[in-house]
Amino acid sequence: MSSETASVIVAVLNEEANIDHVMDTALSNKVVDELIVADGGSTDETVRKVLERAEEDTRVTLLHNHERGQAAGLNRAARAASGAILMRLDGHTRYADNYVAASLLAWEPDVAVGGPMHAEGSTPWARATAAAMADHLAIGPAKFHHADDVEDVDTVYLGTFDREKFISIGGYRTFPSGTVEDTDFYSRWRSNGGTVRVDPTIRSWYRPRDTWPGLARQYFRYGRGKAELVWLNGKLPSLR
Repeated sequence: MSSETASVIVAVLNEEANIDHVMDTALSNKVVDELIVADGGSTDETVRKVLERAEEDTRVTLLHNHERGQAAGLNRAARAASGAILMRLDGHTRYADNYVAASLLAWEPDVAVGGPMHAEGSTPWARATAAAMADHLAIGPAKFHHADDVEDVDTVYLGTFDREKFISIGGYRTFPSGTVEDTDFYSRWRSNGGTVRVDPTIRSWYRPRDTWPGLARQYFRYGRGKAELVWLNGKLPSLR
């Protein structure tokens, strides 16, 4: 496991149902020096829960993300972080008990590492979506969905990486669609001499949209995001 200091960053908006689990995951390992939560204007109990945890654990800091978007929140949290390693968590995700330890064990300098993107649902529609996301034909061949071995890839889910390099390449860029920030970031990471690696020992479970209209809106935005990447960069981020 790395001896470097680690900061966990997360951008949230109305995540009261899962924020305790996210904070428990981040703070479960004493190697984590701080958890920085950037809130985009939650109207539920998210802020209260984070502030209560901050009173119990001095490693927790709440930032107000006035730009609201996830990319802006993560960048704000990263700039405020003091750790040499940044570990990104997400409010829509369930994490294995050893998620932090596995991420830090797999991390190397200039390597952005993350686990496969598995899905699980809490409603019949969400469970059907999760099943589709596990199918090669339905979701495509991306290794960060299906990896069984450690290997270098073009992108990963969430990720753990060097803070200095993250800052030097400009962090996450914001797109009108509000999507593809990860794809764009890891493309620039690789273009700047970094490696992106998937490690199946880093386990988490993403929670897809609960309804058909919600899923349709999400994937329409994904389609817009791909077009934005092509317009910005003049090429596809990967052959896939």
